[in-house]
Amino acid sequence: MQKNKVLFHRHLRHYRHILDQNMTHMTNMTQEKQIIFSGMIRHNPPYLEKYTGRKSRHECPACHDKHSFTWYLNGDTGEVIHPNVGRCNHESGCGYHYTPKQYYQDNPQLSEFSNTIKEGEVTARVKQNHPKFTQRVEEKEPGRIPKQYIIQSLGYNSNFVAFLCLIFDRYTLESPTIRRVMADYYLGCTKNGSIIYWQIDERNRIRTGKVMQYDPVTGKRVKNANGAIDWVHAKLKRDKVLPDDFNLVQCLFGEHLLKRYPDKVVALVESEKSALIAAGVYPEYLWVATGGRSQLSIDKLRVLMGRTVIMFPDTDTDGKTYSLWQIRQRNWRR
Repeated sequence: MQKNKVLFHRHLRHYRHILDQNMTHMTNMTQEKQIIFSGMIRHNPPYLEKYTGRKSRHECPACHDKHSFTWYLNGDTGEVIHPNVGRCNHESGCGYHYTPKQYYQDNPQLSEFSNTIKEGEVTARVKQNHPKFTQRVEEKEPGRIPKQYIIQSLGYNSNFVAFLCLIFDRYTLESPTIRRVMADYYLGCTKNGSIIYWQIDERNRIRTGKVMQYDPVTGKRVKNANGAIDWVHAKLKRDKVLPDDFNLVQCLFGEHLLKRYPDKVVALVESEKSALIAAGVYPEYLWVATGGRSQLSIDKLRVLMGRTVIMFPDTDTDGKTYSLWQIRQRNWRR
């Protein structure tokens, strides 16, 4: 019995010695060898520059439009990766999109990172002396628009609603279809007849409003200087109502209706215009919109988890929209 105790303590001292050696070795690891896992401390991915006015949109290297190009910025420093790395807003007419991944593949000598290992959702990166890794990045709450602005804007006096009146319930004094669509989507209007598409999230927080002008007869968007797209949050920032660091996080148009109609099949389209017309024709579905072809993101789709969803990408001659949405849909389901 005494002999077994001696052997036990001898083994215990041995394992403690090995453990102490390993702990000392781990403590003395150099930064060159340190592996940082996403979920604890992670490298911030590149992101598209936020819209803060015409100065935040640049000349496209492909179509050379002066204010259509959005730069990709370094996720850690906020600096421009390269003047040609970005996306043109004219998705159908131009379609230029040069991603940071493509840029670093074309210029491997410029890449900051190496030895990237992907295993499921976990990414480990080996990094040399990067001070940004010493801090944890905290996600900011999405900015909110005060409710008073949506209440003040509600009304039928937009050119797009005038167009809807030409296609719905034409032979009635009052249109029940228009009233239903107005009540569901809280459509706003401006003094010059533009419509305001309010983005209200699932928790009824008003994220922003997209201001657009249409021809009241054809229903086509007016794209001249008087019909340029504007945003409620941008106007309120210009008027000093909102702070300059307002955190814009867009959501699906119609997202607030998910709780109102929990049993409806969700129909997902690109434009707010398509969602409203379809909602008038097929009220048995819940129609929501991404706001554009490239606006279909995993973050926006998270609110649709557990729902039956049918996607309706716009048609185009080269089929790029369908292919892009198909890829996003596969990534979402993983």
